[in-house]
Amino acid sequence: MRREIRPTARAVIALGDHLLLGRGEDEMFYNLPGGGIDRGEAPEQSLRRELGEELGRRITTLDFVMLYRNIYTKGEREIHERLHLFEATLLPVLVENPPMAREAWMRFEWVPVAELMLRDVRPAPLVALLVSMVAY
Repeated sequence: MRREIRPTARAVIALGDHLLLGRGEDEMFYNLPGGGIDRGEAPEQSLRRELGEELGRRITTLDFVMLYRNIYTKGEREIHERLHLFEATLLPVLVENPPMAREAWMRFEWVPVAELMLRDVRPAPLVALLVSMVAY
């Protein structure tokens, strides 16, 4: 199995008691908005770029929460993800339901915090943290 190191930056974006989650149109699991960090790019820069590409929104506040190390397999690869987690506020605020993605292969959804444990959110060990961040 080939090992791959993948730095990512993802955002916790809440609206009331709902959390914004995204997924690829052919995926059954959800992720926080964001994505891969390009070579030479800082995590904050990457997240600003990714959210602009995915949602067409500008980040107004961005606060670092934690660095999370996640290992998973994808096909014949063992992915070692270094996930930089941020709390973010967007401008303009996303109020449409469902939120409109700018990339055709992406789908976004406002998910009530009470339903997070019922969804396949990855990485799964972060779900309890996400619930505590959005619920209070």
